[in-house]
Amino acid sequence: MKKIILVLSLLCVFALAIGCQEVKEAGLEAKLESEGMGDANVDLEKGEITVETESGANVKIEGFKEGEWCPKDAKVTAESSQGEMIVNFVGIVEGGEFNGLCHKVMEVEGPTGPMEVNVYVSEDGEGFQVLSYNGQEIKQEYKE
Repeated sequence: MKKIILVLSLLCVFALAIGCQEVKEAGLEAKLESEGMGDANVDLEKGEITVETESGANVKIEGFKEGEWCPKDAKVTAESSQGEMIVNFVGIVEGGEFNGLCHKVMEVEGPTGPMEVNVYVSEDGEGFQVLSYNGQEIKQEYKE
């Protein structure tokens, strides 16, 4: 599961980089593959990236638009033999403790059951995560 989270984090960084650089699909696919991510498919027009990792995990990133660092309604899905993880981008928080931070909800379905993590990050990738598991909440600092 840790490897899936690492791959997912790296793919998120690459997906967000699309808005900062003029990257062609073939170049991004080659970059992902050279980083050991596995077989990559990129469709910038649709805002989709799919990767099949060498460990057999399938990762799909969709809904990213050029120039957005926190694209509302974007989604990342990772599936492997160990379970499934979905990251839904809720959008930028307006007001309260996490004002101005990007809110993402990570839902993990693993061998021990479901878990939800609310992540709140700034554009530079620093912020907080709130883990909800078995009725308990744990808040801690977070960095992508």
